[in-house]
Amino acid sequence: MKKTDAKNAVKWAGRILMLLSFTLIIIRLVRYDINFSALSSGHVISGLVLAVFLCGATVFCQAFNYRWLLCTLAKTDIDRKLSVNIYCSSNLYKYIPGNIMHLVGRNRLAVEVETLSHSQVAVATMIDSVFLMLAALLVSLACAMNFVIESMRQVRLPVLALIIAGAVLLILGIAALVFRERFAGFLTCGGRLT
Repeated sequence: MKKTDAKNAVKWAGRILMLLSFTLIIIRLVRYDINFSALSSGHVISGLVLAVFLCGATVFCQAFNYRWLLCTLAKTDIDRKLSVNIYCSSNLYKYIPGNIMHLVGRNRLAVEVETLSHSQVAVATMIDSVFLMLAALLVSLACAMNFVIESMRQVRLPVLALIIAGAVLLILGIAALVFRERFAGFLTCGGRLT
């Protein structure tokens, strides 16, 4: 199969997945049996518009972060418009049952950009997912700080367990600092994972 044929096949698969995503979103909205007349007030409409704008802006900013991460790992420049387009369009694929197609959809970058490998895109996707989980954890902790503090007061952990956990975290932190160049080399490794 020629490279141009592969690119066209991937583009058509992306279009079909996007159409399927929109269809599934519409089906879910219909199944929710929403009373749209309750959404007709000015406050609700302005709140929905603001929520849509903020959600879209978040995904758009994540696309730039993902591009930066991928450029750093691959040590190559990636077209900004192409990268943001693929990231944002593949983000819609998460509405396909299984919630994994939006991660797979990003691999279209490896087909479109000759200097990228699928393993580099996969590693960037894993790191991006870890960062998103950490961000969600930090926001959750910040929003529920009183609950977290109260819960920690109620749990009685042995002092030895706390010391061991602290020592493990300290050792992992030091190891990450000492071996960061080797770890980065392992991730990129001349464009491939070994």
